[in-house]
Parts: sequence; C-alpha cells; structure tokens
Amino acid sequence: MADEYEEIQRLRELWTRSMITWGQISIPLGAGISALFISQFPIFKKLGWGAQFLLIGVGLFSIIMIHWRLIAHRIDNQIVNFYPRMLELEKENGFEAHATYYFENLSERAKNYLAHRLGIDCKKFRKNYKFRDFKKAIHEKKLREKPIDLLLKVWDDYHKDSVGTRGHKMQDFTVGLIIVSSLVGILVGHIMGFFKI
Repeated sequence: MADEYEEIQRLRELWTRSMITWGQISIPLGAGISALFISQFPIFKKLGWGAQFLLIGVGLFSIIMIHWRLIAHRIDNQIVNFYPRMLELEKENGFEAHATYYFENLSERAKNYLAHRLGIDCKKFRKNYKFRDFKKAIHEKKLREKPIDLLLKVWDDYHKDSVGTRGHKMQDFTVGLIIVSSLVGILVGHIMGFFKI
C-alpha cells in the first residue's frame, strides 16, 4: 500500500511539473508572437493589411493560449482522479496529508454538504473551518464517520466537482480577457479609421 501511495504521489508531482512546463512554454511563446506582430504592424499598415495582420497575430496567440489552457485542464483532471484512491490509502495507513489538502480545496457546494452533515452554518463553515476544525466538529457531534469517510462521501457524490478551480479559473479568465481585449482593440481601430478591416 505504501508503494502505491508513493507511486501516486510521484505521478502527481510529474503531472504537476508537466502542467507548469506547458505554461512556461506557452506564455513566452504567446508573448513572443504578440511582440513580433506588434513590431511588424507598421509595415503591414502601410501596405493596407494592418488589421488583417493583427487578426492573424491574435488568432495565433489565441490558438497557443487556448491549447495551453485545455492541456492544463486535462492534466489537472488526471491529477484530481487520484484523489479518492489517495484518500483511501491515507485512511488505511493513518495519514492525513492529502485529506487536509483535499478539504482545503473543496468546492463551495461540497463544503455546504459537509456543513449540513455537521449542522453548522454553511457560510461560517466555508469561511472559517480548516481541516482540524472539521475533525473537531465531527468529534463534538459524535458522528460515527471518520473525517476521511466523509471526504470520500463528498467525492462519491460530486466527483471532480467536489474541488474548486485552484487557480485555473483565474488563468482562463485572464487568457480570455487578453484575447477579447485584443479583438476589441482591432475593432475600435477600424471604427476610428486607424486601419481598415
């Protein structure tokens, strides 16, 4: 069992590094493409192809960034799929490292579920309760389930939706905002007569 736990941890670290590496490649590549197209824009503007040139640049940038975000989500889903087995192994071996991490990253509705099970105000539970408080509440309520049993129940009910976005939503939003802002900038430039589309 210890070997399986270590192997899962090793794979999780490997995939996490892979996700970071994709970001380290994609972000500079996207920035480089942006810099290239912006620097060459005056030449193409004189030729009457300024807007089209910028649209091609935004298109390439979008492909790279969207590809990066899709890969990040795919890798993250693989990591999240390890959660229930890691919880089971921690239960068998008396560990709580991953159980603590899982609890701290539960989605809002998963925490609401636990708050209802414990008879605690949802807002208070989401905002103030750490894993140690969760364990203490289980003990005080004299529930038969152990903390990991309740966490496994959360997984069984919500699966991947049991965890929050852990930063992915903000990265997705940032990429989307840059792409939309670029397209709006090109449209505004066209409306103002700076260049023609």
